[in-house]
Amino acid sequence: MRSSEGISGWSDIGGRRFAVTRQVLESDAARCITGASVWDAEPLWEKLHAASRDAGLNGLAALSAVDIALWDLRGKIAGLPVHKLLGGPARQRMAACATLACDGSHVEQAAKRASQMAAAGYRWLRLAVTARDLPLNTSADPAIRIAAAVRAAAGAGMQLIVNLGGAYLPTRAVEVGRRLHGEFGVRYIEDPVSLDHLRELAQVSEGIDALVCAGGAGCTRWAARDLIEHGKVDVIASAIALAGGITEANKIAALAQSLSKPLMPRAPHGPLAAAAALHVAASVLTAGPAVDWPAAALGGVYSGVPEMQDGFVRVSQAPGLGVTVNLDRLGKESGA
Repeated sequence: MRSSEGISGWSDIGGRRFAVTRQVLESDAARCITGASVWDAEPLWEKLHAASRDAGLNGLAALSAVDIALWDLRGKIAGLPVHKLLGGPARQRMAACATLACDGSHVEQAAKRASQMAAAGYRWLRLAVTARDLPLNTSADPAIRIAAAVRAAAGAGMQLIVNLGGAYLPTRAVEVGRRLHGEFGVRYIEDPVSLDHLRELAQVSEGIDALVCAGGAGCTRWAARDLIEHGKVDVIASAIALAGGITEANKIAALAQSLSKPLMPRAPHGPLAAAAALHVAASVLTAGPAVDWPAAALGGVYSGVPEMQDGFVRVSQAPGLGVTVNLDRLGKESGA
């Protein structure tokens, strides 16, 4: 995103079908923002939402990317960090959460990686397992085996969040959720059943002692409302790059706070999205307990990414998101 004065705003792009998201960015989104005032946050968001919603989650990813880049641009123009534009920080640092995915085929490698994350200082770990309980899936479910190996490798001090990918039927989700909490001390179970099945999600929420969180796979304020009211979730997990960006994340946070639910900002899409999530978390009193944080800025493309220290990451005080993109290096990494 570039202003008429030549100042740039940046964002990572979420989603899985980049070709579709790119098409939305280059057509619908471009028409909405070209010549617009960078300060018209609400009108721009509504225009972008109306223009992109036919593209589903890919449209939401495009909207989120534009919105994050606009906030980065606003901060740079104003000479202020994004969290100041959002009302000022409720905290100066957040616990950093590492992410580890495992489908059951390389459990030893996953355990080794968990040990490395603990040694690096992470105190929170999100374990994304490939759960298998759909009616036509006859493969053995590896969730318990993976959790056992990761817990043994990471140690008792690591706080675990287990994402089950929405793959379970409710009865199995309750069974596994109880074991994960009772045997391995898992405090949060994320997406135990499909988000399309709110009644079943409520059944799981009421059937296990671990806190149930959902929404990280793409969730606007309207979906968040339904997750809380009908899915009975304990925590809203808001992926900034799939939730409508910073503008919408603030609305989701206000909704969740009004219903006594914390917001867990998620950012598995890169350092810029992680920085955006950190600024939102800093400005929201009820955010937590941790924010996704990359182990390192990849390939030297990014600079200014705050480093984790003692399990926490401090909020940047630099203008905008506080992250600089090295264009020369970006070209080399992309092969341009």
